[in-house]
Order: sequence, then C-alpha cells, then structure tokens
Amino acid sequence: KKEANRMKKNPTPAEERMKGCLESAKIRFQFQSIKFSKGTYRIFDFYIPKHRLIIEVDGDYHNPQYDKKRDEQVNQYHRALTILRFSNKEVLQQPEVCLEQIQQNMYGFNVKL
Repeated sequence: KKEANRMKKNPTPAEERMKGCLESAKIRFQFQSIKFSKGTYRIFDFYIPKHRLIIEVDGDYHNPQYDKKRDEQVNQYHRALTILRFSNKEVLQQPEVCLEQIQQNMYGFNVKL
C-alpha cells in the first residue's frame, strides 16, 4: 500500500497525460488501483471498473515478456478483466490514438471528442 501511495504522489509524465485524457473523455477510473488475488496484489496504473478494463502505461524499464506473464496470471484469477498496455512514447506522442483504443475496447467504437 505504501508503494501505491508513493506512485500516486509521483506519477510519470506519461501517466499524467493518460490521466488527463481519461478525464477529458469523462471516463471514470481509479488511479493506481490495487487488486488482490489469492494472497498477492498488483498495482495497476488505471482501472475502469464499469468496463473491467486495466490500462498500463509502461516505461522503458518494462520487460514485455515478464509483463505478458504477469498479465496471464491476472487473467487466470480475474478472467473478465482486460489489460491494455501503452508505452510512455505512445501516450506522450499520440494520446488520441491511445484514447481511441481504450474507447474501442470499452464501447466497440470510437467516441470523437
């Protein structure tokens, strides 16, 4: 829980950009949400409960193979959750494309702002 609080107070520029995109699109989300399962927990960058959608903004330090394995573990315990991953570069350089992908996942179509 201390790690989640630290992360909430010190979001990365890409997380701040994503947060702003979600807010501007009036998408309700939880920032740095903690989810527990079978004695373990994960801190997700953004969670949209209504659509059971997790959004991760990955920095350069992320290992795609490790993240894929962790995502599979989440899916094993929470089959109804969907995880979308975006790189910092994608969020900072093309936030509208990221938002379109999120909306496509949520609604099945893009909502123009």
